Amino acid sequence: MEQLPDGEYAAWAEFLVDEEVWQAWEAEVAAAGAPGGMSFTFTEPIDNTDAAPQRDVQIGGDAAHFTDDEMTEAAARLSAAIAHPASAERVFQFNSVSTALVLVEFTTEMLSSLGPNLLASALWDACKYLWRPGGQEHERSRFNLTVRESRGGRRRLKLVIDVPDEAALDTALRRAPAVLQSAAEGTFDFKQSAGEFLPIDEATPPQIDGRLGERI
Repeated sequence: MEQLPDGEYAAWAEFLVDEEVWQAWEAEVAAAGAPGGMSFTFTEPIDNTDAAPQRDVQIGGDAAHFTDDEMTEAAARLSAAIAHPASAERVFQFNSVSTALVLVEFTTEMLSSLGPNLLASALWDACKYLWRPGGQEHERSRFNLTVRESRGGRRRLKLVIDVPDEAALDTALRRAPAVLQSAAEGTFDFKQSAGEFLPIDEATPPQIDGRLGERI
C-alpha cells in the first residue's frame, strides 16, 4: 500500500508471467488499438474470524456499491433457497472504474446436489435483491457466476451477466443452470439478442484473481 499526494491509497501488486505469452498478448492489444492495462480483484469474507467455516457457496459484492448488511442478506436468501449455508464476502476491484460487481461461486459438488429449477430460483432470489439499474453504466449490477472444482480450487467455468434491465436478468438467470451444471469449461457471456450464453474470446486482456492468481 502507498499513500498518494491527494491522500488516497494505491495498492501495488507484482506477479510473474511467461515472457513469450506476455509479448503475444501485448501484440494483440496493439493490433486491436486497445489501451491495454490490467485490473486486480480480490475478496474477503465479511465474517473474517478464525472460527468462520469455509462454504461451498459464496456471494460477494463490490464494497463500494454494496453494504455488509446487504451482502449478508443476499447470502441469507441464497442459503434459504438452497437449504445450504452460503458465505457473504466483500469484493475489492482495483481498476479505473469500480463496477457494481456481484460474484456468486459454487463448487462442482454443491451444484450437482441442486435441481435446475431450484438453482434458478435461488440465483433469482439473491441476484434480484442486489440488482441496481444505476444512473451510469458502471453503477448497474454485473454478475459473475463461477464454478470451482473444490473450495479454493481451480475455476472451471464462469458466466458473465451484464444486462440493461431486470427482465433480461431474469432470462439470463433462467438460462444459467443449464450451463452451470453442464460439462462446459471457460468463460461465457450472456448475449441478450441471442438469449443465451456464448463463449468469450480468450484473447481479451486478462484480469488477475487475487485469491488464486488466475483470470476472473
